[in-house]
Amino acid sequence: MRWIVLAGLAFFLALFALTTFAPADADIEAQARTHFSTTDIERGREFSFQRRLLFWTGTFLQLAVLAGIVFSGLARKLADSCLTWTRGRWLLAVLLVGAVCYLAEEAVALPVALARLENLRAWGMTRRSTSDWLLERCLSHGLSAVAEGIVLVGLYLLMRCVPRAWPVLAALGGMAVGVVFALILPIWIAPLFNTFTPLEKTEWGYLREPVAELARRGGVPVDEILVMDASRQGSHTNAYFTGFGGTRRIVLYDTLLRQHMKAKDWREVEVILAHEMGHWQHDHIVTGIMIGGVAALAGFCLLSWILQRLVGRPPLRLTSPHDPAGVPLLMLLVVVGTWLAAPVGNAISRHFERQADLVSLEMTRNPEIFIDAEIRLARDNISNVTPNRWSILFMATHPPAVERIRMAEDGKKSSEAGR
Repeated sequence: MRWIVLAGLAFFLALFALTTFAPADADIEAQARTHFSTTDIERGREFSFQRRLLFWTGTFLQLAVLAGIVFSGLARKLADSCLTWTRGRWLLAVLLVGAVCYLAEEAVALPVALARLENLRAWGMTRRSTSDWLLERCLSHGLSAVAEGIVLVGLYLLMRCVPRAWPVLAALGGMAVGVVFALILPIWIAPLFNTFTPLEKTEWGYLREPVAELARRGGVPVDEILVMDASRQGSHTNAYFTGFGGTRRIVLYDTLLRQHMKAKDWREVEVILAHEMGHWQHDHIVTGIMIGGVAALAGFCLLSWILQRLVGRPPLRLTSPHDPAGVPLLMLLVVVGTWLAAPVGNAISRHFERQADLVSLEMTRNPEIFIDAEIRLARDNISNVTPNRWSILFMATHPPAVERIRMAEDGKKSSEAGR
């Protein structure tokens, strides 16, 4: 077991070093310097470096806590204590073990999260108070605890009631949960954290008709374009597509509209909106849920094999695969498995983003404005425009800014050659 811990530690140290310190590829560096100033590049690198150090500190502490509980034998003692406290109520013991692990993770995560908040303040990316931030974090963790508790109960009930078929049923259940979450996120969950106002009722209401025309050109039945008060949290600019079925909508950050509409020229907002409509056209939320279900099935099958192998063996000495002592191991494996699957998951996400970018370019036929929008987004968000290949592989859900710019430039050249 010691070798497993050492191998895991070596893997994450190597990942930390490669994603944080490896230099950018020469072609990315050269491309970046044609569109961004040296100041832009250096600011993005420094901001990214500081954020990456904080991120990896938090990740290491999370792994250390969970690994310590699992490999020290504490998981077995904790499960036995919870079974005693609950007078043998197995399912309640499962929840208690999960709650203790969740609180232990938060205990080490909170100082790092506060440091991340101070880092954002130092870079002028937020002005929010610590009390406001803490209230939102408590709400977020409260919702997460309830959701994860429901998932944990469902998973362990399946393990106990259908010991052979539970991986398949759990994967199907995960897909169902994904659909439900996509349905309720825009109408019940997101409004707990931000105010969403229909575009026509904001100071940018004059954009409603151009947006409607863009939607008609793209064949996208847009019912709602909403503006989110993202400025309450910070100056980060963004837009996103969310929802499922009747709850689908496009959300624009108010920070994005303020930055990109300074000259009352909506074309940069147009290419960003067209990108979000591209996600809609390609049904990326449904595709993502289906891919997630397949990945979950593979993960649950592996988890079933591991839990069966650990019955009666140290350090957990499980009495059965659904023993509450296995909960910390489950949480640890989720974290590790997420990292091992990151290259595949991120590659799929970047593919989705490229598809949406192509839709944007085809709908707007304005690659110069697309490039301007990408440059502004990168500058406003202090993005690292020269990431190295390891960082892209394990951390990037979107293509690098220079890749997206190059795609627009290539499209422009092809269009001009075809005339």
